[in-house]
Order: sequence, then C-alpha cells, then structure tokens
Amino acid sequence: MTKNGIVFEYDINLPTEIHVSDVDMTIIMGNLLDNAIEACLDVKDKSRYINLEISCGYGKIDILIKNSIDGKVEIVNSHLHTIKKDKENHEHGLNNIRKIVEKYNGHFKNSNNNNEFIAELLL
Repeated sequence: MTKNGIVFEYDINLPTEIHVSDVDMTIIMGNLLDNAIEACLDVKDKSRYINLEISCGYGKIDILIKNSIDGKVEIVNSHLHTIKKDKENHEHGLNNIRKIVEKYNGHFKNSNNNNEFIAELLL
C-alpha cells in the first residue's frame, strides 16, 4: 500500500477470542482489503486511502471499511457489481463474504458516496 501511495489507517479492538473462525475472518479481511487496494489503484489524483475499523460489542463483530474510488461503482439492491470486462473472474470475493456473513446470521451492506466505497459487516 505504501509503495502505491495508499494511506492506510486502522483501529482494531477485539477480544482475544471471537466467535468467527480464523479462516472465515481471513477470507473476509483478505477480500475486503484486496478489493480496497485494487479500487485505490484506479484513483488517479493520488488521494488514495483505506480506513478500517473493527470492534466488538453485544456479542457481535462490527467491520467498517472505507476506501477511495474513482467513482465507477455499480451497486444494485445493495449488491456490488463489477464494471470490469472480465466479469466471470470477478465478484467471487464479495460472494464469499456474503456466504460467511449469512453463516453467522449477520448483515453486509455496501454503498458509495463522494468517490468513497463503504462496506459494513456485522457478524
């Protein structure tokens, strides 16, 4: 991220043990961060950033990630759709996240606002 001029800020506050498996958390975080980095690389004006907040309260894990985008995000019924030409090899990461969120009876919401993509998960 540093090499590509992406400012990464994070605040993670979790107990030692959580109800989400290590594998599931790795899949979620890997996909969210990969997508955020890829989106930031498309931002031309060099105002690239990723902000990540993870906390736990009332027995639930709350994940909020915000990143800069170039404004080309298509969201239909709260589902992000790739605008890439090679659609067959994209969107799998977000589908994997959705499956994990459903496994824990959680919620997954994404939106965009003023050249910023926002993903919110509650597990």
